Amino acid sequence: FFGTLLFRPLFGRTMFTPEHDQLAHLAGSRSQHTGQPLLAFVGGVLIAVPCILALSVPSFTSSAYTTPVATSAPTTITFPTFTPRFAPNVRGPIPSSQVPPTFYAEEPRLLPLAAAATLVPNKALLWTLSGSVLVAVAAIARMVTRAPRPAPTYVELAETIPTSPTRVAMASYVGDRGALINHGTALVVNNKGGGHGEIGFHLALALRAKGLQVQLVNDLGDSDGDIVNKKPFSEYYQLIKAGVDVYFVDLSQPDAISNATCFDVCRSFDYVFDNQNVCQKDVVKLAADCGAFYAYVSSGGMYVPGDKFPMGELNVTKGADKNKQKAHEGYVMSNEIRPRLRGCAFFRPQYIVGPYTNKRDYLDWFFDRLTRNLPIPIPADGTQTTTVSDARDVANMLASVVGNTDAILEAERACPTAGPVFNCASDRSLSLNEIVVACGAACGKSKEESQALIKYFDPNLAKDAPSGGKFPFRLTNFDIGVTKAKAVLGWQSEYADFETVALGYYEGYKALGLDVENPKLNTSYDEYVLKVTA
Repeated sequence: FFGTLLFRPLFGRTMFTPEHDQLAHLAGSRSQHTGQPLLAFVGGVLIAVPCILALSVPSFTSSAYTTPVATSAPTTITFPTFTPRFAPNVRGPIPSSQVPPTFYAEEPRLLPLAAAATLVPNKALLWTLSGSVLVAVAAIARMVTRAPRPAPTYVELAETIPTSPTRVAMASYVGDRGALINHGTALVVNNKGGGHGEIGFHLALALRAKGLQVQLVNDLGDSDGDIVNKKPFSEYYQLIKAGVDVYFVDLSQPDAISNATCFDVCRSFDYVFDNQNVCQKDVVKLAADCGAFYAYVSSGGMYVPGDKFPMGELNVTKGADKNKQKAHEGYVMSNEIRPRLRGCAFFRPQYIVGPYTNKRDYLDWFFDRLTRNLPIPIPADGTQTTTVSDARDVANMLASVVGNTDAILEAERACPTAGPVFNCASDRSLSLNEIVVACGAACGKSKEESQALIKYFDPNLAKDAPSGGKFPFRLTNFDIGVTKAKAVLGWQSEYADFETVALGYYEGYKALGLDVENPKLNTSYDEYVLKVTA
């Protein structure tokens, strides 16, 4: 504690900070920072040793130690019986082996130092004290000379997406909960991975920017806690900075949600955002108990493609017996739950990508082939359209529920079946050919160079293809429209420029060294479909 207190100001922003320490502690993980805690440990030793010595000095009560003796010659004094402060159970005289040789009554101020000298050599004590003083002076000087750092606004935090592929240095300030007017309380229950895992991070920041008090409960699963060292969870220090309460819980355990939310002072929530499929019923029951507005992150994968694209919210879906998300939507609308909710909404995202995703398959599949000049198998003629959803667009759409609950209720009254349903994607349909060209441009290839690598195959012959390296999108048209979200929620897509999204994604791809070596690269699917087509 003392080491961190003194060394953090001394080393500035590079020092290990409480935000990440708290995050790692919540997930039961050891930090990967090794050098910085070592510095803190050294500082702690320099401070702790003299503290221990001070606590170990006997409590002297004899008047011989406080009253000077009026003699012309030094008077020899021996130690009386004493009780050590550090070990209250031990009582009795000082062992003869620890009795110091001779002390002078004329110099009583030397007695505590001399008593301490019975425990450690004088030189070691002096070096320890000197080192502690030097560290303290250096730290104080650093704090005095450093320019004050202005506290960030939550809008700035919400808009700041670190561009460095490595871990960003920890900031040394903590968000002030009183910085914004309280517009309600929100609970975000988040998935532990996949494309959905990144949504909770951006959603929590977006809700804080709207003035809500936010508690985020993240699924820990059966991991050993190392989840916090992986994106997007390694970025959660930004949430702690912004005043978000973060908890990691194994959602598969009984009563996981009730045990996690009971730690929060605002047990009753105004909004509950459910972005997981482990314990949805527990979460919606909590929302019903609170009379909250319940927003569920469902899936656009439930749609059955027809003849009209992009698909709307009234498009035919798989049945509840074949789709878990569809089944839960039906449960929320049942008489058991819906009357107890202030309102509800179902968001159906599709093909989620983002700067902090831990599911990179969708675009990395193209980068793997483009960077190595490998053939890129594309079904049919490549004009089929799909939708790529940036996690930040998805999170902003979810956050747009705040302030628009009446509009959602009106849409539900107008169409009870699909009224609370919203397609959720970046506002742009892309052809498969366009995805290849955009990813190629991110890699520095011209349109002609990228198109030269495309090899079309017959999708009807791909049914028996091996799963290794499978094409990442549907082989047919499969895009969704977001017109309803724009009309009802007033939402606007901020990341519809796919070329820019692809460029940022490629930077992350290179930072991971995947352009040099990717152990997951598998071309079995490519070889099969191109062979049978030929």
